[in-house]
Amino acid sequence: MMPIMTGLELCQALKKDEQTSHIPIILLTAKSGYQNRIEGLNYGANAYITKPFHIQELQLQVRNLLDQQRMIQQYALQALTEPNAQPSTVEDPFLTRCYTLLEERLDDSSLGVEEFAQLIGMSRVSLHRKIKALTGLPISEVIRNYRLKRAIVFLEEGYNSSQTAYRVGFESPAYFTKCFKDLYQITPSEYLKQASGSSQ
Repeated sequence: MMPIMTGLELCQALKKDEQTSHIPIILLTAKSGYQNRIEGLNYGANAYITKPFHIQELQLQVRNLLDQQRMIQQYALQALTEPNAQPSTVEDPFLTRCYTLLEERLDDSSLGVEEFAQLIGMSRVSLHRKIKALTGLPISEVIRNYRLKRAIVFLEEGYNSSQTAYRVGFESPAYFTKCFKDLYQITPSEYLKQASGSSQ
């Protein structure tokens, strides 16, 4: 028996806490009844294994959960780094909340990591861990890449590079151009030429 709370209560607490909700949980228990399994899954467990168990089964469950996490992370990373990538259909609700906040402050160049963490309601360290687990990127890169991804929309709508830079929260058009090229291997002006050429 666990002190203070049961394993189910701990599982539920971790899944309800936004700082830890992304962490996969396997319940390893002697309670093997059907209702016990249903209860465990209802409490948020990603897998339910009963004792006695085979070590290979546990290893496969761990491997599958980690593979699933990596796949979700890859989808999130592609959505932030590839210019024409579509948002993932399995996007994490927390990421959706982060992107909504970034959209609301898109042209605000003063929005930094500290303020962003405060608005989300987490410490900077907790936010970094959560975002890194979900996207593979530090929060500063997520903010910058989101701005650059949105910049493509403005460029395609006909705004020039400088206008776009200010619209997505860059104080310096030159720095915007540098960041854009670092991410997409092409300058905003070159992207505009490519986009206009492909539309003809």
